[in-house]
Amino acid sequence: MNIKIIGEGYPIVMFHGWAMNLRIFEPFVELFNIKKYQFILINLPEMHDGMIWEKVIEQIDCLLKKKSIKEFDLFGWSLGGQIAIEIYLKNKKKVNQLYLVASTPQFVNSEQWKLGLDKNIFDNFSNGILSDSKKTLNKFFNLQLIGQENRKDLLHFLDSNISKEKINISSLHNYLKHMEMKNYHDSFKQISCQVNLISGKKDKIVPIESQYELLKMVKNKRHLFIGEASHIPFLSHAEECKSFMMKNYE
Repeated sequence: MNIKIIGEGYPIVMFHGWAMNLRIFEPFVELFNIKKYQFILINLPEMHDGMIWEKVIEQIDCLLKKKSIKEFDLFGWSLGGQIAIEIYLKNKKKVNQLYLVASTPQFVNSEQWKLGLDKNIFDNFSNGILSDSKKTLNKFFNLQLIGQENRKDLLHFLDSNISKEKINISSLHNYLKHMEMKNYHDSFKQISCQVNLISGKKDKIVPIESQYELLKMVKNKRHLFIGEASHIPFLSHAEECKSFMMKNYE
């Protein structure tokens, strides 16, 4: 696990999604005034066989506590949104607001939640990461960008900055096990700070219907649902996402 700090102003801690790394955020944070904001980009730790989820959260929380930040906001994308919630619950007095981008209380459908991915589809994907990781990751990258006009440019960015990085396939598979089993419905009830939901209406991984349901679950909220965006709105529609965020700091 490593960390990259950009800027020197108000801290915003950012957590990336599954199979990604902190570089996914770099084009987005470059749009901001780094004299006013400090972006703390965190690479998620590798999740070794037998490693419990709580240990992952503990490592991230310890890293942040070493920075002795008095107050900050949390920005979590997809899986990173669930991690942001965990970190918030451990730092309630320090966190002013949450940005949950294309995130969900539960990735896979169950009796309780019908607004996620079908379990058979998720299982095929989970098996694919072990049998043919390159093909599965390529499929995953394409799935995130369905319907985007700048899809080719974004795929090139992902290929140049994400795909060529060394990837621990076992760790990815272990994260998928967490994503299949964990749900955060009760956690949302414990959130008292402002929650900012950002999502794309063309998202095939976290359906927009799930975001409308989240609006019912959260008391203090703002939202930005972009009609032409899919799973990575802060890249495909960066200016809209930036403008939405800036209104919280005016």
